[in-house]
Amino acid sequence: MDLRPPPARPGQAESAPARTITREDLELLEGPDGWRPADVLRRFGAAQTLGEHLARLVVAGAVHLGPRRVLELTERLTSLVAQLEPRIRGLRADDGLAPRHAFLDDLLGRLRAARTELSRTRARAANAAGLPGNPDGLRFLDLLVLMAQTETVLTAHELSGRRNVTGIDFARGVAGRPPELSHAEAWLERLLGSARPAGLLLFRPPHYGRVVLVHEDGRLAYDPGAEAAPG
Repeated sequence: MDLRPPPARPGQAESAPARTITREDLELLEGPDGWRPADVLRRFGAAQTLGEHLARLVVAGAVHLGPRRVLELTERLTSLVAQLEPRIRGLRADDGLAPRHAFLDDLLGRLRAARTELSRTRARAANAAGLPGNPDGLRFLDLLVLMAQTETVLTAHELSGRRNVTGIDFARGVAGRPPELSHAEAWLERLLGSARPAGLLLFRPPHYGRVVLVHEDGRLAYDPGAEAAPG
């Protein structure tokens, strides 16, 4: 494969800064030439935190497959939010987890917000996929929503089976770092229906030290750790 070592990057912050919505964020992703994944992913850009890597790989895979697969992603995330929210509420009710109640409260707030945000993004994805009855198409802001809510679901899933403070801290550590290849493949299959989206492969080049998406001919399709996704 023709992947070259990436340029060095400054250290990443533990959490992403609050984003100010711009006019460009509200522009439609589909241009006059139709849906162009390379152009969309160039705008999508790279992760702002290590914990975003897996979520961005999932969204990038959906973008490559087109608006209809983005629509399916919103539906699968919505279903998982409904399953995970009561489990996290159960953890929050456990007095033995009091040292982590503030974190669990924050996660519950993110899960509640996900229901509303995903519903709106689903409507725009349905319109972009050619289904009637929706007001407009997908915007760049919708990709940020999908990334954030995918990250929320991934974090909630890691926590949902834990029963003590040590387990929660371990799960937070797993959710907060770039995924191993097998972990990324499992989640792409769960959320996109395939660990190998048509025409793409997940790959972990040793000199990158992180999972990326590549075309079957070896060209880099999307790198969540790069300054910008390639064209």
